[in-house]
Amino acid sequence: IPYWTILLGIVLACSAIGLATGKWLALAPFATYSPDVNGIAGTAAATFSNLTGFGIDWFCFLAHEPACGPEVTADGLNIAHPLCRYIVINPAWSIGVELTFYLFVPWFNRCSTKMLALLTAVSLGARIVAYENFGLMYDPWTYRFTPFAMALFLTGMICCRLTRSSEPSIVRFVNERLPTVFRKYSVQVGCLLTLFWLGQHSTQVLTGAIPVRYADLISYLGWATVIPMAFAVTKTNKLDRWLGELSYPVYLVHYFIVSIIAAVYTRVLWLPVNAKAAIVASLSIVLSLVILKWVVAPVELRRRRWARMIAAQKSPPTTVYAGKLEPIDITESEVAA
Repeated sequence: IPYWTILLGIVLACSAIGLATGKWLALAPFATYSPDVNGIAGTAAATFSNLTGFGIDWFCFLAHEPACGPEVTADGLNIAHPLCRYIVINPAWSIGVELTFYLFVPWFNRCSTKMLALLTAVSLGARIVAYENFGLMYDPWTYRFTPFAMALFLTGMICCRLTRSSEPSIVRFVNERLPTVFRKYSVQVGCLLTLFWLGQHSTQVLTGAIPVRYADLISYLGWATVIPMAFAVTKTNKLDRWLGELSYPVYLVHYFIVSIIAAVYTRVLWLPVNAKAAIVASLSIVLSLVILKWVVAPVELRRRRWARMIAAQKSPPTTVYAGKLEPIDITESEVAA
């Protein structure tokens, strides 16, 4: 829902700005489209990905120019006429990677932990071979190529399995053994931010001995141990959940806000130079709050009501009477309540 809401908002805003000023921003490739630049098939495929979210990441590796036709390219971001410029929500490439992974999740869930570890090793090995033998050590190969990114997702699944049994012990240790101050959410966030800083500093130190691309991969192993513990402690915290839900629309909308600010910032000469980041952050948060309150919350409420009604129709509630299960009549209003 946030994705489609933001997509619709960007399309409407860009259309209004384009009609008024001639600057179409994110819709500029569509407004200036010519079949002499990009083929219709490639442009149509990009449009489909915009509407569904699937395959957005693939356009970092695809090209479609009339002279060459559809083709796979090693650097779809820097060719003359990249198809990825038709992606309206630029950061949504990561959603494409996630959705591709989710397609395989039912199969991954049936795999043993050893098989997941083997698949993780294969993903990492393929990345290293591509780096060293083919020179594919640049964006988009470093983090937008789904087969390479699979190692990160699979590591998360492995960590979840390994820590599931120890999760109650972690929570009990925090609640019973640590001082009261460490049970406060603000202190836990401060500790997590400190770990972020230490992780970044450690990665910078590693880059003095090994290439940065491998220092990043090693740092992921550290987070694989920290994140499950942090999740175990904070997963029931309502504020933490709310911040997580807020971060998603902020992530999607901030790039568009940046493009708008960049277009008008030079005309607002009285603003200080460093105000741009504060303006982008503030507008992104405000818009995200509006989306969560006025769009996501009502839709989620209706979805829950429909789910309860469907569940009630498929499996009528029962009660025990004289040792037998008897169905209970339930009204629609009672289900909604």
